[in-house]
Amino acid sequence: MKWDRGETIKKQDKAYFCLLKEKLESSKDYKDYKNYIGKEGLEALLQDVLSGEIHEIHADSLFSFGSDFSEIGYYLERLLPKLNVRVFASEENYDSARTEDREWLKEQILSEQKKQYAREHSRKLQEAKAKRGEDEERGLAKVPYGYLRSEDGKRLLLDEEVAPYVRMIFQWALLGVSRQETASRLNLLGLATPGQRKKTGQLHVALNETKWTVGAVQKILSNPAYSGDLVRGKLKQSLYQGIRQHPTKPEEWRVLKQQHVPMLARDDWEEWKQKQSEGR
Repeated sequence: MKWDRGETIKKQDKAYFCLLKEKLESSKDYKDYKNYIGKEGLEALLQDVLSGEIHEIHADSLFSFGSDFSEIGYYLERLLPKLNVRVFASEENYDSARTEDREWLKEQILSEQKKQYAREHSRKLQEAKAKRGEDEERGLAKVPYGYLRSEDGKRLLLDEEVAPYVRMIFQWALLGVSRQETASRLNLLGLATPGQRKKTGQLHVALNETKWTVGAVQKILSNPAYSGDLVRGKLKQSLYQGIRQHPTKPEEWRVLKQQHVPMLARDDWEEWKQKQSEGR
């Protein structure tokens, strides 16, 4: 925390801390052998405060009173002001007698409370999600190219128009056709890409509008859904643990076998997986 209080106030602060230095001989140190106040030292300090022996507390940091601002706030906003105890913290240049310092502390405490609420809300949502099995149902939120979502939203149905082209992509791959060549062939056919199919509902587009790429082909070839399986856990996040949404490794996925009609026989899928692992 850096304050721009002006040169006059800074001089006053300096003079005041010089005065404090002269009073150190009569002060009491609550730190342990590691130079840390610790739980026992804090309890002893509070006992002396409650007994009326202490009217000023000089700490190296506000975090001597707790591990976060929510905990610090209990002492600095609720307990110590009621007992008319003034608090100084050198690291944050904090003085509880200064209005701007108290306002700054309130902002920090409010920010910490918002973070704690977000973490708790995220944790509860994840627990509820696990209990209801929503992770499995929401797995159909992104329907693979060549499939349609059932009316109840829980199953994949074949898109009879697109399915033959998906099978053809896998047949070419098994025959050794490169992804670049596959993309070129699909563009020559005027086949709508997954994005175009979803947006327009059209199977074909004008040749100058086809946009198949190596990445689009690879996305199809690496999706176990075409073997009849559903994959869960491709993305992971935990807001209350501070973990942002990120892709997971294939070994972390949960694969549910034979959930819908496959476009590729199981033997062909296993053969293709083997070729992929060999870098072909």
